[in-house]
Amino acid sequence: MTLIMAVATEKTVFQVSDRRITSFADQSIRPDQNKSVLVDGEVAFGFSGPSLVCGEPTAEWLAKAIANIQPREDWNAVCQALQESLTLATSRMNMPWPNRRMAIQGIGWFNNGTGALRPATLTIENALNDSGEWLADARSRFRYYLLPFLELRQGLEVRSIGAAIRPEEKSEVVTALRELIGNSNTHDLDIVSGLVRAMQWLSLERGHSTVGASGYVMAIPRPSVGAAGSGRAHRIIMAGSPEPSAPTFLYFNESGEIELRGPHFVLGDAVLSDFKGGYTV
Repeated sequence: MTLIMAVATEKTVFQVSDRRITSFADQSIRPDQNKSVLVDGEVAFGFSGPSLVCGEPTAEWLAKAIANIQPREDWNAVCQALQESLTLATSRMNMPWPNRRMAIQGIGWFNNGTGALRPATLTIENALNDSGEWLADARSRFRYYLLPFLELRQGLEVRSIGAAIRPEEKSEVVTALRELIGNSNTHDLDIVSGLVRAMQWLSLERGHSTVGASGYVMAIPRPSVGAAGSGRAHRIIMAGSPEPSAPTFLYFNESGEIELRGPHFVLGDAVLSDFKGGYTV
């Protein structure tokens, strides 16, 4: 079971997800499978649940399902369509219902009804209670909800799905990130570094065996969404440190080193995956 953390600040939203796959049968571990999808440079999704849907890696299936939903100006309509696709797909899974439990969380900037963009999370799930805890069995139908961040206490809020981290652990992560926000010299790269440290701390030091020490951090600054416009794919997505006017992504390996490789991308009706970059001599 993975861990997805969505972080909202006044100027940028972030999502961090690990890449560890754990077997239902014997708890064996496969360390490196993508669980992140960046849609139109505007919404970053991650999932916790089965690693395959309809015979495809879940991130690949999710990216294709979202790409087929056109247009995407109304995210409530997108989530409703995705909810129906997930309900049908999981009904066909040949596995016990507890193993069909799934939660997908996205974070981005959304119109608050007055024309202003505010950070919010989208959650589509079939096995969470109203407190965000896992149920023993999956429900037969998915449900979805869009939750705006009404208040950013001390400049930052964190929401998570997946592995059940303890309240005191989450509090320590949030406190460390808020200390960064409180420093006038802090940049978005400092928040990214803090999220990498948090994921590796939970995985390597706090004994969460289902949380991997490698993963992705995606950053979406508010000006980049305004530049792209509602429902239009942002064509400039950068691998590297956060930028003030473009969405970015970073992959970190289990040693904490940065590599140039990407999550799944949905751009309009196209799906891109297996991006890897590097230097040639």
